[in-house]
Amino acid sequence: MLEQSEIKTPEHVTVRYSYAGLGSRAIAFMIDQFIIGLVYFLIFIGLFFIFESQLITANFDQLFLWVLAGAVLLVFAIEWSYFVLFEFFWNGKTIGKKIIGIRVMKDNGHRLTLLSSIIRNLMRIVDELSTSYLIGILLIFFHAENKRLGDLTAGTIVVHDRERKRKPSRHDPIGKVLRMNGWTEDDYVFDSFLLSQLQEKDFQLVETYCKRYLTLPDYERDHMTRKVAEIILPKLGIDTNINRTREVEQILFVLYLNLRDEWSY
Repeated sequence: MLEQSEIKTPEHVTVRYSYAGLGSRAIAFMIDQFIIGLVYFLIFIGLFFIFESQLITANFDQLFLWVLAGAVLLVFAIEWSYFVLFEFFWNGKTIGKKIIGIRVMKDNGHRLTLLSSIIRNLMRIVDELSTSYLIGILLIFFHAENKRLGDLTAGTIVVHDRERKRKPSRHDPIGKVLRMNGWTEDDYVFDSFLLSQLQEKDFQLVETYCKRYLTLPDYERDHMTRKVAEIILPKLGIDTNINRTREVEQILFVLYLNLRDEWSY
């Protein structure tokens, strides 16, 4: 049974997450370390061929020290930038996390920031102390939200990506938007009673909006998003005074996913 968390946003929308456990995080980390190790191996092979080539004859000792120093700096940069840059630019995922199906996010439900990624990965040094991540392993195992020291310091959590209960067609414009943003049916929990009060015309409005989303210029898209939100969100008890247009877009697409089985024919 996965441990779950529900985060209430200021707009009165409940976001549900399942914490990633020690096993999935460990496997993702091992995959990432294998990839980093493979890069190190390629660097080593490159250095080997450099020093074996006949091009290097004079001042070998001095050149060796410079190349070795450069290689050490490169290894250090790869070790730390790999996790920070992947997590920030790939929505909280590294290659290992992507394969296993987990990601890092802020514990208030927001996207991971660059500063948070830097902090949580710098604290990996402390997690590595004693015997091979013993501190980090113990914290993840015993903490209620499966946090290691880096997560506690940076205010982050590692969660499972929700699987789509029903995958839209690859050529479906709605499915394309969902894949681009990683939005799923379980991203928001709507009030079940209010959800049941929506009528077919409400679903058709949301469906039309979602289908036309990609075809609209930015300014028309933002205008349409607000207009649809003003009609639909009050019926769900959600405050329409949301400053972040992207969040409104996500709510409407997730609402579509929650309504389609009932109203799609």
